[in-house]
Amino acid sequence: MTEQTEFQNPEPESGHLSPDDVIKLLDLQTELLAKAVSSEDHVEILEQLCLLAEKLVPESAASVMTYDTDQQQLFVRAAPTLPREAAIALNGLQLGEGSCGNAVQHKEAMYVCNTTEDRRWENIREYAEFFRVGACWSAPIIDAHNNAIGSFALSSFETRQPTNFHRKVLDICASIAGIIFEREEHVKELKHLADSDSLTGLINRRKFTEDAELLLKQVKRAKGKMALILIDLDNFKWINDDYGNEAGDEVLKTVARSLEEHVRDNELVCRWGGDEFLIAIVCKEDCQTDVRAVVKRNLRIFGAPIEAGANEVVAKMSCGVSVYPSDADNLDSLIDCADKAMLHAKSTGRNKLVNYQSIKQDEKKS
Repeated sequence: MTEQTEFQNPEPESGHLSPDDVIKLLDLQTELLAKAVSSEDHVEILEQLCLLAEKLVPESAASVMTYDTDQQQLFVRAAPTLPREAAIALNGLQLGEGSCGNAVQHKEAMYVCNTTEDRRWENIREYAEFFRVGACWSAPIIDAHNNAIGSFALSSFETRQPTNFHRKVLDICASIAGIIFEREEHVKELKHLADSDSLTGLINRRKFTEDAELLLKQVKRAKGKMALILIDLDNFKWINDDYGNEAGDEVLKTVARSLEEHVRDNELVCRWGGDEFLIAIVCKEDCQTDVRAVVKRNLRIFGAPIEAGANEVVAKMSCGVSVYPSDADNLDSLIDCADKAMLHAKSTGRNKLVNYQSIKQDEKKS
């Protein structure tokens, strides 16, 4: 149920829309829906939404704002014809301020016909005077859970009341903006699913490879160093055999959470496959020092009891390390080197870390 406010919006005109107005609104709705489903550039679609509305409401500037629930402020998402300075000045709008702040707060359309007199614009009167905003009509953008997530507004450079036609344009544009936002969320969810390991929630092999390639390019341009750490759980087969696959899954999820908790801005971590995890780090100083720091941060999960259903198990790890540029100059070769080092760690006692450099040195000696 819509929350009632003390503000008095102007009464809508009596009478029905003309046939021409109905056709214009249907054309608007059809064109906007077609654009909404044909492009993944959501900002571009929102800008098109604004431009189409402006064609139907001359001498107006349309804008779309989103509501940040954490900051409890509104921010401009699209405003193609609004002066850049005006859009910047609107960022950070509070609930209860102006037409948009009130539309979101009360979840109903606000028709401010004169910004110099209307109390809803009391706190941002200077904005209205500086940018010559005479009237502003705003409708809330409502999501599927009946939450106000933003606003669609039409600002006029003269004081005026909305006609029935204007109100319908505002309603349609706010509804279409809600559809665009909903589609955007679905795209984000699908992308997250495509990029994530379904069991642990870490990025998957494909996403890791994509991000690590970009990271390596940046390192090459900066003439820096990058290390890969391939972690393999030593006793994972035994855990699965003795306690079952569900216990094994719990161990993998617990290890993944620990690795993710300790990941830093210059690091990537993924579930590489099975019981293997791969970490990429951009070395700030000496790579071996940085690698030891990463391993040390995560040691508490290895060797400590992990709850796996009704049982407690202990996970141990063998690690293989490769470094760019000393071991290889491309990602595939670096992964291959880290894999060889990890297998060497397993074959020479397990529960240890082996650098690929040490394998090369041993080979030279032999």
